[in-house]
Amino acid sequence: MFLAGGERPNVSVYVLNNNATAVTLACLVSSSVRQDYYIAWLEDGQPTSNYEDGINFPPQKTQGGFSVTSVYKTTKEKWNKSKMFYCNAWPAGSNRSVMTKSGVSEANDFTPESNLSFALSCIEDPTGEDELSSLWSTTSFFIFLFIFSLFYNMIFSLVKMKKQ
Repeated sequence: MFLAGGERPNVSVYVLNNNATAVTLACLVSSSVRQDYYIAWLEDGQPTSNYEDGINFPPQKTQGGFSVTSVYKTTKEKWNKSKMFYCNAWPAGSNRSVMTKSGVSEANDFTPESNLSFALSCIEDPTGEDELSSLWSTTSFFIFLFIFSLFYNMIFSLVKMKKQ
């Protein structure tokens, strides 16, 4: 009970960030048709009953079909123990017997120069500009224009009245 035609989704795991205290992993599940997936993470050596949830994003349309993303954060200590971290995906409503998985570990991590990074949301500003400061700037500008137009109209009215 996979997809139409028995197609299995493609599951890939990437290291997004590997810093001094934590490691952030991303799992990309892609298929040619829209399908809801349950995505769970498993650390090597843990019983399969210890699946952990990551932060899952809704399905997105891509050029080749659809993709679902899950982000998982672990400690640097666990990462350095050369454990394997598996992303497991199976269609919503089915059991784990139809699971597709992919894994990554410190042993096959990218070099620090090639770490992947991206904005996790299309509304997240990669330059780091804070939404509140942007809102305050816009509000301040409109308040300034309003006060300026009031003074301009008062001065213009006073000058016109003196001419009469």
